[in-house]
Amino acid sequence: MRNSNLSQFESQPHSSKARVIEFTQRNYSRAAGFVSESASKVKEEFTPREDAVLWKGLLAGAIAGLAATAAMTAFQLGWSKGKEQLERARGEDEQKSSADSSEQSESSTVKVAQSVSQATRGRRLNENEKEPASYIVHFAFGTLMGALYGISSEYLPVAKLGYGLLHGLALWGGADALALPAFGLSSPVSARSAGELAYEILAHAVYGISSESTRKVVRGWMG
Repeated sequence: MRNSNLSQFESQPHSSKARVIEFTQRNYSRAAGFVSESASKVKEEFTPREDAVLWKGLLAGAIAGLAATAAMTAFQLGWSKGKEQLERARGEDEQKSSADSSEQSESSTVKVAQSVSQATRGRRLNENEKEPASYIVHFAFGTLMGALYGISSEYLPVAKLGYGLLHGLALWGGADALALPAFGLSSPVSARSAGELAYEILAHAVYGISSESTRKVVRGWMG
């Protein structure tokens, strides 16, 4: 009896060790499988599609960019209208509203249009030309970025990450946060309020998701 108890006691450490080894091996296998599967998915996202067609991607993207710019513009107009109504409800004076309107009229798109007008026609835009010229620049740029998105999405699945959200946020980061301030066409990000940043990011999120929604439908029609 004594020897039997002693034998059981001596075997316990070995049994515990075996369980630890088994547990470690099982979880290692799971982790290795997860890493391997993730690596395969990442590789697939960055692997160019063999059935990609350049002109189809370009055309679908351009149409998507135009539609997405319209959606973005509708969001911006709605935001501005809501902001004005909120300011009226708070009783803010007309002088501030007029100052804000003047500041908005000199947006980055207006400044770009001014530069184009100066370079091509040798003169600056008059007041009546500013708004339509601003919309032309806005839609032209949105359509161009959509075309580039269509091409990249045609070849690389990763371009569609977040259902176009990555595209919209990358556009905000590259254009609004970096390029425009660098050329003196807008204030730096550090000088913008939290409300302004939220407005810009949400507007570009609308653009990105709308781009992918439209591109996917148009590209499906093309076959």
